Amino acid sequence: MLIPAVACDEHGYRLGYGGGFYDRLLSLPIWTEKPTVGIVFQNARLLCLPHDPWDKPLQAICTETGVSLSRLI
Repeated sequence: MLIPAVACDEHGYRLGYGGGFYDRLLSLPIWTEKPTVGIVFQNARLLCLPHDPWDKPLQAICTETGVSLSRLI
């Protein structure tokens, strides 16, 4: 699943657009095993973002310069 983001960190956590849609969707049992890829600009890749217990880390991050796996994998 491709997931848009304002920013992502190297652990796969993302800063979304504030609606909580993807957090709720990824919490559903049918979606827990699906691969997740964040879509973000390279200059919005950060070392660390604050996250809440319900936030699900992404498995990979895709930018205009390429794709990388998050460090949690």
